[in-house]
Amino acid sequence: MLEQQSILVVDDESGIRDGMAELFARRGYQCRTAPSGEAALCIFRESPSQAVLSDVGMAGVDGLEVARTVLETHPETAVVLMSGRASAEVAIEALRSGASDFLLKPLDFSTAERSVQQAVSKKQVQRKTEQELLRVQGLLNEFANHNQAMMGLIAEAFAQMQRMRDAETFAHVRRVTGYACRLAERMGLSAEEEEALRLGALLHDIGKVVVPDRILLKPGPLTDKEYSVMKNHVEAGYRIVAGIPGLEGAARIVLEHHERYGGSGYPRALREDQISLGARIFAVADSYDALTQDRPYRKGQSAAIGREELRRCAGTLFDPQVVAAFLEIAETEGLEAVPLEDAADQEPSPAIPAAEKQQP
Repeated sequence: MLEQQSILVVDDESGIRDGMAELFARRGYQCRTAPSGEAALCIFRESPSQAVLSDVGMAGVDGLEVARTVLETHPETAVVLMSGRASAEVAIEALRSGASDFLLKPLDFSTAERSVQQAVSKKQVQRKTEQELLRVQGLLNEFANHNQAMMGLIAEAFAQMQRMRDAETFAHVRRVTGYACRLAERMGLSAEEEEALRLGALLHDIGKVVVPDRILLKPGPLTDKEYSVMKNHVEAGYRIVAGIPGLEGAARIVLEHHERYGGSGYPRALREDQISLGARIFAVADSYDALTQDRPYRKGQSAAIGREELRRCAGTLFDPQVVAAFLEIAETEGLEAVPLEDAADQEPSPAIPAAEKQQP
């Protein structure tokens, strides 16, 4: 290892705890131990570790609570949980808690070390990506001008950085950008307005860099508390983009992309014309893609069902005129299909990608 890494080993069985600690120390880790979840949290609060290797089944504060508490305040920490119970339910709960990996006891040291190393490496990459986002924004604040071509390159760079953290979010961004550009053309937006929409669509989820992995990558529906944390990405994204000269129009799209026509959206509960036309266009494009693409916890709907949902929600969630324009494109020109694995590698296209070509 190029630099000494720190790990906290937590287990109520002294033989396992001390044995693992000794082996990690021999491999150059700065290693501390805790005999319980309560002790682990006290030690971690005083001096956080890069990694935590914890048993799940402990009296009092168990390993799941250790993982959740640690990641709540230090999402950059790599947490690996282990258990002697070969249960799918325990494994699922372990991963839902935000742990990077789940291991079954008895386990050999090489397996534990490999899991910890992979978890630490992944966290380091994510942290560097987020730091790079902030660094790039600082440079742009100092050097960027109002040249629109430069702004396009900036947006592309941000989108590529997002890809490093979450490939599915990146693919979603590409598809939605395609839908939004086609709608903007159909609705007669000026070239300047269309470019602001394109850049805003590329950057709309950039604020997700503030969302912990255990929430962003959770393989299931979010709890109310998790959803509240997820919603913070809107204003975080706005702060990032609004600070760059020349992206003011795009920043408004980022800020309003979860507002809804009837006033039920966030963060400001805007309604109808209070929401910019670009954001109203984006809402239709974004929602159609969310409806028709697979998620970890459900299959995507067909294109026909997706279009029917837009019709049903016109006037409440979506601007009726934007919905009408989208359906007109679908019915007269069709929605071109682009394989998901290819969509993430394509440049933004005036064609609408990633939807099945079906008749209503």
